[in-house]
Amino acid sequence: MNLRRGDRPLLIGHKGAAALEPENTLGSLACAVELGCDLVEFDVLPLNGRLVLGHSPEELADEPASLDDALALLAASGVGALVDLKWHGYEAETVEAIVRSGLVERALVSTCHARSLRAIAALEPRVTLGITYPYDRRGVSQRRSLAPVTAAALVALRASLPLRIGALLAGAKASVAVLHHSVVSRAAVAKAHARGAAVLAWTVDDLPALERVIASGVGGVLQRSWPAGGVHCQPLRRPFLVGVCVLAVAATGILAAMVPIGGAQSPPTGTTTSVESTTTAPVTTTEAATTTTTTTRPPKKHPKPQLIPLGVTVGGIHVGGLSATAAYLVVRAAFRAPLVLQAGAHRAMVNPANLGAIAYAKAAVAHARSAPAGAAVPLGVSIRGRAVRQLVESLAKKYSREPIDSKLLLRQLKPYITEGQPGKTLDPKASVAAILTALRENTRTGIKLPYVDVPPTISRKTFGSVVVIRRGSNRLFLYRGMKPWRTFVVATGQSVYPTPLGRFQIVVKWENPWWYPPASPWAKGAKPIPPGPGNPLGTRWMGLSTPGVGIHGTPDSASLGYSASHGCIRMRIPDAEWLFQHVEIGTPVFIVNK
Repeated sequence: MNLRRGDRPLLIGHKGAAALEPENTLGSLACAVELGCDLVEFDVLPLNGRLVLGHSPEELADEPASLDDALALLAASGVGALVDLKWHGYEAETVEAIVRSGLVERALVSTCHARSLRAIAALEPRVTLGITYPYDRRGVSQRRSLAPVTAAALVALRASLPLRIGALLAGAKASVAVLHHSVVSRAAVAKAHARGAAVLAWTVDDLPALERVIASGVGGVLQRSWPAGGVHCQPLRRPFLVGVCVLAVAATGILAAMVPIGGAQSPPTGTTTSVESTTTAPVTTTEAATTTTTTTRPPKKHPKPQLIPLGVTVGGIHVGGLSATAAYLVVRAAFRAPLVLQAGAHRAMVNPANLGAIAYAKAAVAHARSAPAGAAVPLGVSIRGRAVRQLVESLAKKYSREPIDSKLLLRQLKPYITEGQPGKTLDPKASVAAILTALRENTRTGIKLPYVDVPPTISRKTFGSVVVIRRGSNRLFLYRGMKPWRTFVVATGQSVYPTPLGRFQIVVKWENPWWYPPASPWAKGAKPIPPGPGNPLGTRWMGLSTPGVGIHGTPDSASLGYSASHGCIRMRIPDAEWLFQHVEIGTPVFIVNK
């Protein structure tokens, strides 16, 4: 993941875009994306068995967004995620959600709990980890009466941090130190950089503190508000998070432009600054013998946007409590998220746009504005069915498994047929239906494409007849697959005209055949004999895949049981007629010297 954008630090929206939408909501995240953030930070905590966005249980939205929805929104937008875990015990669920969203290479997980980071490192080493320090376990910093104690403690922590930061990072397996600005020092930052770790400072609300932490060499700053000129952050030392600057979107601004720190100085002595007033009476200020009279106008009052009723969803996406603009951004981003298709052990991600899918988000949001609380508004979607079918065909070629046919062997003079293996291929109709349903219902994960078994062409159950001829004992054994069926007395070739050994198959079947003299000394001068009594082939001929050799009837039944033929296998005429009806062209024939 390339986190550098030209020569400026990357922009990270803090809790989304809290100036325009409530913090830690899909609307806030969507606004941060629309405003051009490179990464978006948000808080995550467990609630009733699922992970939701929120800084604490007391600060949850009426309908908290799920972690999956937030990650899907960011994945579809092409930006990274800074996931701040507010507690421990849900590391596996967090990692699974990040992996499902495809944001593994674009995610930074931060927390003050080292064991959480160690657990995540073991589960998914590709996720970048940041340790937050210090951790106020007992909420001492929130008590005003203990402010002097807190200040003294922070001074002590700042002094000792250069000696501890290496162990802090190593103990958490973290590559980023997320430090409170009061404990940041040049020495601590230098120690972190020496380990290849980045340093972020939080939360800086005044210019002197901001200048101090920037001068210490931190790579990013987390703020609630920005000075008018903005700041310039030094690049992070770690390659993964190079030049990250965390921009908090506060009540007075959106995302500050990044300029050198020198552009954000205090007004010089001898000047007069005017401020907005709630009255139109002139205000006179005198400083350094200079007087300026300024008349200000009352601030404009912007009408509060109409919010969508609580509990309303559009295509399964919660938009209750959002403005129409934010709801549209959320629905659009969610629809653009890739579909995660699961085909057995294989996973594929597909962009809906590649399937020609179009969501009518504006119309759905307009409907949602007038819908009653808790209503489920459908999201109109148009899809190119041909594109979906072509996708399924390409996935089937990629993920299908060809069946393995059974094979015929000869073991201990008996046929042995190996077990065949069925193949698998995607069920085309069911797979197309699953994708179409996911697009219409705005589902992006858990989309399973079903397989169907492809039976082998040849199996033990379907294997036909097998013929085994024992030349030494002049017997023909017929098997139905591997099961014995019938045994016949036959005549095989003389020693001077032996029946060939090996594996063959029946290649031709003739009823009432003509006999043609072969090109052999014993048939020299002989003439063809038509069908009928006295024909040496009897009434049936089953030619083998070796020249001039076949199984046939014979009018000379006295030769049966002996090696008396000129290479062929002779049978009684009734036996040959019966065998003729129970073998096919292609029937395997083994001839052995036993």
